[in-house]
Amino acid sequence: MRRMRKWLAGLIVGVGVATALLNDWGYATYSSLARSSGDHSLDLGTDVAAAVPFLVIAFVVARRPITLAAGIVATVLVVATLSYRYFVAWTDSSSLSVLAIFVG
Repeated sequence: MRRMRKWLAGLIVGVGVATALLNDWGYATYSSLARSSGDHSLDLGTDVAAAVPFLVIAFVVARRPITLAAGIVATVLVVATLSYRYFVAWTDSSSLSVLAIFVG
């Protein structure tokens, strides 16, 4: 069971990093703000900050204060929130800040 928790924690971190990078890539490529400004660069600082909640979930799962199912549900909720916030920034043509991602 301990090995499974560590494996799941690593998977959660991987999902978090992939989610942050893919959403940022999509924002930098397809948002009207990026198209109008011509700036299609990724903001790695925002990606690292966006991955922090996934690190927290992974740490909690690895240390066993919550069940594995709760860790998976928390990860899915953070993925949905992060993806939704990026989508709102794409469609509103607004800039994306770390604070706006989760407070919005």
